[in-house]
Amino acid sequence: MSVAKWCFILLLIAATPAIAADQEIVRYSGQGHTVTRPFVTDGPWEAQFEAPDALFIYLLGPDGNAIDLVANQATSGRGSYYSSRMGTYSLQIDGFGRWTCGLCASDSATVGAGLGVESTTAAVR
Repeated sequence: MSVAKWCFILLLIAATPAIAADQEIVRYSGQGHTVTRPFVTDGPWEAQFEAPDALFIYLLGPDGNAIDLVANQATSGRGSYYSSRMGTYSLQIDGFGRWTCGLCASDSATVGAGLGVESTTAAVR
């Protein structure tokens, strides 16, 4: 039996355009507010996040509008968000301190992160 996974652990890593199942696609780390570059998925995914303070993460559609709440964390902690949605998305991350978040694909999905190879850290805004 295979388990679908998409890990969101917000730290710095490189992302490649099409990564096989059960591999981490992209990590982000930072503090404050950021909107990630778009990523594309053809199957289920999971976000895993951690922060010592409040953290809010929104899933944005291709038009930039929020379509779901990924994290609503009022105090320190960690959590995860599973989605079977396919398509092009980005994340709006709002933290009141440092945070980390990572993204992983399921055992049958692939994901692309932006165009070409991308390396990202979040900036305070």
